[in-house]
Amino acid sequence: NESGTKCSIAFSTEHKAGALLRVLKIFGEADVNISRIESRPLRNDKNDFGFILDFEGNESDPKISGILEKVSLETGSFNFLGCYKELEK
Repeated sequence: NESGTKCSIAFSTEHKAGALLRVLKIFGEADVNISRIESRPLRNDKNDFGFILDFEGNESDPKISGILEKVSLETGSFNFLGCYKELEK
């Protein structure tokens, strides 16, 4: 069973300047490529936004597990969706 090369997380941030930037900066400083980001207003609070973010890596890599820990501390809610092997095109 090969480990995944891409991971996905879901998280929310406060709807204020710089909230998303602080999360994205964690990936940039670790030199980890983000391949997709999607945003949605949260159903229960229209002032907060939820994001789904895909990035390259695997949770068994200490660098990635460190990023996940930092992101969880920087966000309102955090859910690690898992890592998977990207389908070949």
